[in-house]
Amino acid sequence: MEENSQEKTSETEPETPSYDIRSDEELRKLAVDIVAGNVFGTWSIDGGWSNDIVRSVFMVIGLGGLSGLIELLNNDPRFDGENTKVHVYEYMSEAGPRSINGYPIFMSLNLLLGDDVDKVFEYADELLAKEEEFLNGREGESTEDYCI
Repeated sequence: MEENSQEKTSETEPETPSYDIRSDEELRKLAVDIVAGNVFGTWSIDGGWSNDIVRSVFMVIGLGGLSGLIELLNNDPRFDGENTKVHVYEYMSEAGPRSINGYPIFMSLNLLLGDDVDKVFEYADELLAKEEEFLNGREGESTEDYCI
């Protein structure tokens, strides 16, 4: 029996990752989830990408699931090649039952690239500042100002 070599090749070739720029609404929701502790990302790991444990926390990376990422960053005009900010993250609800060195383990991940990285952290910082303002009260105002 003759195998179709063209089909076999396409099955073994890894897919190049793609990335859709997130809407402002999606980034704001992600920021809320990050601040609430519902999201774990490479920013949560001591040393970030320079820590080899990233491959163990996000198993997809350890298994070569992002092998086409550099190609995407270099060939997509929206990004600045290898200078592009890159984070991966996943919702804590997707964590496996085990951990490694205190970090959760995920078999899936989401990408956050380029300007989306800056925007989501800007929104998270804004939320944290509002939370701090709320917890510390408003300076120069008393509760009498709010009561009828």
